Amino acid sequence: MLKATGYHIHFYCEPSQIPLCQTVREKMVQELPELDGAGPVRNKPIGPHPLPMFEAWFTTDHLDKVVRWSMQNRSGLSVMIHPLSGDDLADHRDYAMWLGPQLPLKLDIF
Repeated sequence: MLKATGYHIHFYCEPSQIPLCQTVREKMVQELPELDGAGPVRNKPIGPHPLPMFEAWFTTDHLDKVVRWSMQNRSGLSVMIHPLSGDDLADHRDYAMWLGPQLPLKLDIF
């Protein structure tokens, strides 16, 4: 049984979509006070992520609300939501949920 201590959500964008990604991030931070935080929009790939993106984090209690908001406000961006179980590989590979097209992650870093 998966024991998640929280979740990360990642909104991905092509370099030309960075302004859109920034707008979605700002709206998310304003409309979801339940978030525990949100990182900046990264203008290049980082870690296992294949495109520029931003991430936000939240507790398990807010999963439903954050997913619903993201479904309605992703503006065509690909979005990945994954648990924080302590097993980064499984969290990104086995337990991730996608809104929009699924992107190939660089899982070999785990």
